[in-house]
Amino acid sequence: MELRIAAERSPNTSADSANDPHPLDDAEDALRFAGFEFDLRRGELHAADGTPVALRPKTEALLRRFLADPGRLLAKDTLMAALWPTAVVTDDSLVQCVGDLRLALGDSGQTLIRTVPRRGYRLDAEVERVSGKAPIPRAATVAGAVAAGLASASTPTATATATRVAEAMAGAVADAPAHASVAVPSPATSPSVHAPAPPVKLPAATGVWPWLAALAIAIALCAAAVARLSAPRVHIDEAIAARATVAIMPLAVAGDEPELRQAADAVADEITEQLSRRIGMRGIGRTATAPFATGSSSAPDTIARKLKATHVLTGRVARSAGDRERIEIDVQLVAVATNEVLWARRFERPLGGGAEHVYDIGVHVANAARYRGGKFDSLRAEMSERSTDPVDLTLLGWADLDRRKTIDDVYRARGRFETALASDPESVLALAGLASTFEMERSDRNLRVMAEQVAEHERIVERARRLAPDDGTTLMLWSAVQTLHGRPDLALPALDKVVRIIPSYPRAHLLRGRVLLMLGRAEEVRAETDRVLQLEQNLPRNRGRAFALAAEAALMLGRNEEAYELARRSVAEFPFDFEGRGVLAAVDALAGRGVEAKVDLAELLKLWPSATVARYDDPYPSTQPVYLAQRQRLYEGLRKAGLPDR
Repeated sequence: MELRIAAERSPNTSADSANDPHPLDDAEDALRFAGFEFDLRRGELHAADGTPVALRPKTEALLRRFLADPGRLLAKDTLMAALWPTAVVTDDSLVQCVGDLRLALGDSGQTLIRTVPRRGYRLDAEVERVSGKAPIPRAATVAGAVAAGLASASTPTATATATRVAEAMAGAVADAPAHASVAVPSPATSPSVHAPAPPVKLPAATGVWPWLAALAIAIALCAAAVARLSAPRVHIDEAIAARATVAIMPLAVAGDEPELRQAADAVADEITEQLSRRIGMRGIGRTATAPFATGSSSAPDTIARKLKATHVLTGRVARSAGDRERIEIDVQLVAVATNEVLWARRFERPLGGGAEHVYDIGVHVANAARYRGGKFDSLRAEMSERSTDPVDLTLLGWADLDRRKTIDDVYRARGRFETALASDPESVLALAGLASTFEMERSDRNLRVMAEQVAEHERIVERARRLAPDDGTTLMLWSAVQTLHGRPDLALPALDKVVRIIPSYPRAHLLRGRVLLMLGRAEEVRAETDRVLQLEQNLPRNRGRAFALAAEAALMLGRNEEAYELARRSVAEFPFDFEGRGVLAAVDALAGRGVEAKVDLAELLKLWPSATVARYDDPYPSTQPVYLAQRQRLYEGLRKAGLPDR
């Protein structure tokens, strides 16, 4: 993302300070703001409870700049000059840096660091200067840092041992004369980390300080190794499935009709099958739930306690009042914890209509269960935005991506997934989420992604695919990589497999429609976009993009008025996606509506200021002759609307 033209200096050098009109006064020791304390001398940030908060060098430099002028609007150019004084970078470098700082500060609501559109950023916090903090001896700094690191990953006994050793060493060094060092117990007499840790007394002796520091680190590392062996392993995907376990009750049948009973059982079994195919979800079938179907045992809390379910699906099947050859299937998803109906729907199907009708109901129920009936706000309310639990972080990361508005949301999700993976490197859900952030970054036409980021994206996708080769999401992510490389012929077979595994995956149908377009099969695109619109009830972004993709296909086939209407619906669903705007501009221009075309193009350029005809299809390159010939209709309209070629 950065376009470097020279080696960068540290942002804390005197040269950088000279460029900064409001440098911080290092005569002060620390600054307190919004429950945090920033040590100016050491460049360390601590939360209110003293927990250290990790900062990258650029993130630390950005924090210093904000703290120098709290409450003041800082222009983008000012911040970029302060952080990259000898490098030419794009705006997205600053956006990512701001996103990293917001993540460190837990500022997911962007209330602490505020964005002023098209101008810059402002730190909204009272900053208090703190003086007179006692300096920490070097030994205490090293040993304390090691002990603090252990505290986050070790067992209590191991942490206590390492901490007491560290404290004793630090105290001994602080009290000893400059030429003295500290003697420690030999390994043979050192206390076991499995036993309660006794007080450690370390007498002063002759020696040198570096040897002491090295020994402190060695002891701490040994304690950490023992702790890692005994600490319980976090399994993110299993824990998420435990939070989304649906008990599918046998559907009630009106009357004693074998045909209705058969239809009801087929629907319940299909729902169970659909849930079982998805990582992070679990369905308990009607055989297990049948004993709880009647009487007091049918209460949701009883079912939850006995079957470990978090949700219960109930329903009924009856003949349609207006047509005895059709049936009505009512289903509802209930959250056990609150007894709230999260989602309910009625389906009408022909009696004995075949497996495809049953299958379609299972698809819709599985989607509703994944999104908890579309109630994102209540789902997020279950978790703290500042949670450090890897399961919460994974769920919050996916919620960030589903509801993203800016690239900052993508970067915040990336930070969550990376932190979660530190606890469980084999979580397919966290790996898939992390890969999705890179895919979204590469697909954003306003960003220039560096080669190392491309390599990291593809490495993560391959790792996820090795862990779960038949998972629909990992296959979809691999297909997206092929699409970005202009290989739609490789992507299509994988996407065909995805929609067989998870037919209710809207993003997979969206990508399959794009791939069909790139292969010159525009007439097949509408079936995919219609499927997205049928499945997707929760996310305006996906619905907007489905309309836009259908509009592009219609325009390429010469059906201009159809394309125009679809593009209007795209913009109404999701105004922030430029593809629909592009079709509107092209059709208006081709129809001779020059004024309207310029208005449409102006809206497109607000979303993508550097747009050109040559760059229009950068994320979706194709060499297929039919596609290139059909695409000229869109390019011609964009040129007439005023979009430059280059």
